[in-house]
Amino acid sequence: MRAKPKYIIVTPDYDDTSGGRIALHKLCHELNQLGATAVIWPDKWVQRKKAYSRLKQFRLNLKDAIHGVPFYCHPQLNTPLAKLWGVGARDIVVYPEVVAGNPLGSRNVVRWLLHRPGFHTGIVDYNDGDLFFKFADFADDPTVTGGNADRLFVFSVNEVYRNQGLAERKGACYLVRKGGDIEIGSSLAGATKIDGLSHSEVATIFNRCEVFYSFDDASMYSCYAAICGCTSVVLPKHYASRQDWVAKNPGLQFGVAYGEDDIAHARATQKLVLGHLNSLENESLESVKRFVEITQDRFGGRF
Repeated sequence: MRAKPKYIIVTPDYDDTSGGRIALHKLCHELNQLGATAVIWPDKWVQRKKAYSRLKQFRLNLKDAIHGVPFYCHPQLNTPLAKLWGVGARDIVVYPEVVAGNPLGSRNVVRWLLHRPGFHTGIVDYNDGDLFFKFADFADDPTVTGGNADRLFVFSVNEVYRNQGLAERKGACYLVRKGGDIEIGSSLAGATKIDGLSHSEVATIFNRCEVFYSFDDASMYSCYAAICGCTSVVLPKHYASRQDWVAKNPGLQFGVAYGEDDIAHARATQKLVLGHLNSLENESLESVKRFVEITQDRFGGRF
């Protein structure tokens, strides 16, 4: 009997403030939980593959393995590191959209669009034959995928966020993240910026502030603010209407205002947010199961 093909997930180390990194590591975990075989390939090894000879790359990676690679995986996730001797002929490599080309030389490539192609790097360098998946509609570019990308939605709720029921709220906080170059107006003078803070720090801020503004229109922090009882507002930029925005970002449909004119909706639906996110966790597992079916059909042989 032939060995099962591995899923090799190319990713930076785990960072619980990065939705993309969480998704990549959680995909590896969920695949292993479902009975597939999945491993993490640190993106630093990909960078070495580009810069060094094969022998030097192997020696550096081996040194990491012996002395401890400066690469963090979440201790509660089943995310083993790949073996150093490379990619099997039947293995399936999953690249996020920020990786150009096919640096591992795999014949079975999945390109997972966690954001719009080129958004972070300004480069779109993919290959004929790549199998595209999108995290959500906002990450898709039909000119790249042909409009046929299936959805691979990997999601979990961070339980640090809850409403502490404090008697008084005061002031505002805001997030920039993928909001791009912005100017902070006078209305946010004195507001607390949450970029770069830990989840526990952000949860404390959400519980003491009255309003949260997000320049990033696709961030889960908008939902987390609502869970904590903070009025959550996305500042419009890319979409002409709330309807267009929700169509691309269905996870944010409850408890979040699209512009300050929409605050009444955010407050009226705030209590629906946690239940909606819990339902998305179930949807996430089904999405990974579907991913296994599609990739096995495409690249040959079922488990």
